[in-house]
Amino acid sequence: MALADEQQNWPDSQPPEMEAADSPTDVELDGEEVSGAEPEPAAVKKASRNAYYKMRRFATSPRITQFPHIAKIWRAGSEDQKKDLLSQWVTTNGNASSIEATLNLRSSMSHKLDEVEELLTIKQMKQRDVSQRLSSCWQKIDATVASQPGVPDPACPASKDDVRYWITMSVKRAKAQSTELESTISGRVDPQAAFQAMNGSGLLSALGATRIASSSGPSVADMIPGGAMAMQQFAASVSPAASLPEPPATQGTPAPKAKPVPKKKAKAQPGLELKKELNAVNNLHLDLPLSQAAFKDDLTTAIATWQKMEQWNDGIQGVADEVAAVRVKKAQVKATMQELKKPLPEKRACAQFDMFCTARALRQSALKEARAHQKLRAADLTFDALVTYCTLPVQDEQGMQVEALVRHGYRDVLGTCSAEYWQMQAARGITAPGPDSIPLLLFGDEAEWNSCTYMALHWMADCADVRVQQDSRMSRYLICVIPSHVHCHEEDSNINYTLQAALQHIAQSFDCLRAECSVRAQLAGIKGDWKFLCQALNSCRTYNHNSCCLWCDATRDGAFPYTDVAETASWRSTLYLSDPWVTPPALATLGGISSILRIVHIDLMHAIHLGVGRDLVGSVLYLLVHARRGGAFRGSNIKKRFRHATSLFLSSPHSKGFPKHFLMHKDWVGMRSKKQYVECHSKAAQTGSLIQWLADFLGECTDEVAPRPLKACVWCLNAAMTVLFKARAAGQHTLTDAQARQAHEFGYTFLKLYLQLHASYRGKLTYKVFNPRPKYHLLCHLFDDLVQNRRNPARSVNFMDEDSLRKTGHIIKKCHAKTAALTVLQRYLVGLKPKMQEAFEITKNKAWRHEPPSKLEPS
Repeated sequence: MALADEQQNWPDSQPPEMEAADSPTDVELDGEEVSGAEPEPAAVKKASRNAYYKMRRFATSPRITQFPHIAKIWRAGSEDQKKDLLSQWVTTNGNASSIEATLNLRSSMSHKLDEVEELLTIKQMKQRDVSQRLSSCWQKIDATVASQPGVPDPACPASKDDVRYWITMSVKRAKAQSTELESTISGRVDPQAAFQAMNGSGLLSALGATRIASSSGPSVADMIPGGAMAMQQFAASVSPAASLPEPPATQGTPAPKAKPVPKKKAKAQPGLELKKELNAVNNLHLDLPLSQAAFKDDLTTAIATWQKMEQWNDGIQGVADEVAAVRVKKAQVKATMQELKKPLPEKRACAQFDMFCTARALRQSALKEARAHQKLRAADLTFDALVTYCTLPVQDEQGMQVEALVRHGYRDVLGTCSAEYWQMQAARGITAPGPDSIPLLLFGDEAEWNSCTYMALHWMADCADVRVQQDSRMSRYLICVIPSHVHCHEEDSNINYTLQAALQHIAQSFDCLRAECSVRAQLAGIKGDWKFLCQALNSCRTYNHNSCCLWCDATRDGAFPYTDVAETASWRSTLYLSDPWVTPPALATLGGISSILRIVHIDLMHAIHLGVGRDLVGSVLYLLVHARRGGAFRGSNIKKRFRHATSLFLSSPHSKGFPKHFLMHKDWVGMRSKKQYVECHSKAAQTGSLIQWLADFLGECTDEVAPRPLKACVWCLNAAMTVLFKARAAGQHTLTDAQARQAHEFGYTFLKLYLQLHASYRGKLTYKVFNPRPKYHLLCHLFDDLVQNRRNPARSVNFMDEDSLRKTGHIIKKCHAKTAALTVLQRYLVGLKPKMQEAFEITKNKAWRHEPPSKLEPS
């Protein structure tokens, strides 16, 4: 029962200090009748019986939540505290507010036990007499040995007699006593009575308690003039009906009947705020000086000190400003010295006018930095002529880069061509303008710098020295950099009007070089990524359309399937028969060319290293890692097998140039979505090294681990690339008949095996492998051109062009985004002559041996 549970905390299950009596069956409390089914304790006195049960009824009522101290003692107090509580209840005639406001002195005793354990053998336990009696001693030893494994002796671990066990030998007890004094004062007063404490009457008397003699010190009203008036104004703003606790009732005064307090929402309590203000004022009273004169003297001294410090602060601030100005000047001088130490390619020499927007581009604007250009020319640090070939259109031959290079003695840097070269170009429909003509190549590609995409165009000499071509700054000449936000597109016809306007001026410049200048030059090729080629030719045939080839009518559907590599393929009969554009491009008007499509180069880097080669590497690695048992790589799961493959690759000589933290994994191979083909997400240079490593690694594997078609596919592609790049390293512009036939056979064998592997694994694996993307069809035209024209595609691969694009980006990052298209050309042109001087010295040295290919290219 509830009453029995409540009485368990009382001594002997009886209310304290009460004699036993017969338990009444019904107890009347405040006019209410309570059934007492339980027997009354014998120690309850008849005079205090009603008070005890009334207190118990009060302690179990909701009103107890307003008296936390009484509730705490009733529920969890000690015996003495409950006796004292019941005695106060009888003395105050059940006045709970008075009991709550009294002082409670509490004391507590705590004990702390510390056990002392020792590590002993069984013999030592017996000698130490762990128990008084012999039987108990062996019983304690047996319990200790059974409860723990024991610690063997390090010198003799096999000896069971030397095994030691932890056993408690003694117990220490520490005693600590703490005393806590807790006081709570509450009362019900109006604001004016509360403020009487400010005049020395005391806070307790204002709350209705007995008056306490105050100290002899001055009151707050005396120390703070006008303080009492301010307090009265504050008291007037406080509602006199503020809800405050009731004051303690005196003995003999009957306590009013308690009414149930309805639950209300929490409101502001002005009484608590009033107490806080009183405490703050009392603290201020203690902090003030003893007399008003002393306070005035202290205040005057403080003001004088503050004024002196203010004057010093003004002087110190002035010195600090001078020091800051000196530091700024020092930084400016240091920056100027650093600029003077920088090489001249970082400075500006000439200006470029806008070629993208209005008809004013047809007139050359005034050079804003002509004076700086004159100083550089006087110091022989740049060309005498204003090299404005990149500031198209060209007004005269003095403004062209090619003419300037020739006039200043750098003709040999551009290279010379043999008769065999022009015969090969004649088969492609290109006519040489003269006996000493220079073949030029035009390159375009996009890149992102400073959160903006730029279309960069540059030209290069196709017959330049191999050593010069290995440096992009010596062999690539920047034309323009067009930001993407000025591009004007027509979505239906895929026409970029901004790019076509620039190419129109470039075409005029090439025609001028062909017919009017002292040196003859001819555009012999256009190269770049697929996006640039489609925009430069206004092509409607892109990878996103059914027709996906610039040179033929190959389609994705069954009409002219681009995956057909047979000699009787239907798309071969449509080669060069139709134009891929609706509106003719600006380059279609170039002179000396029968068809602009015949001079468009298929780039090995974009077609293989960033295309089919990445699909091949990703598919082969997935097949090798997919084998769980008896595969090429060790490991219980795919992650471990990829790590083993990485370790094998990094230990091979083909890993030169790869970072040490390189790691193959599922995402790197493209094992993300089952709806997409796997693809190796490697860089262009890394793809060539991976193909070489796979060719060597698969050659050592058995047919059960790697099928023969898989080995042959990788080997044929690597063999074809080896033939082309070896010829490039030897400086060959054209291939011999044997080299052309060999590369052609290797290439077409690779294409057939690749398509065979795609068909054999289709629908049998979790992920798709050997993606026959449209770049697969470009390789058909590339291998066919080897036999027809014997042009070496590795000679014009775009590795160095991409490197030149990267270096152009370094300059753009140092320029403001709004003027980057102009500033990058100004800085580039200043550094042109030093680079030409370096290239001239390399070209003049005829005694040289063939160097190995660049690190970016496969060996």
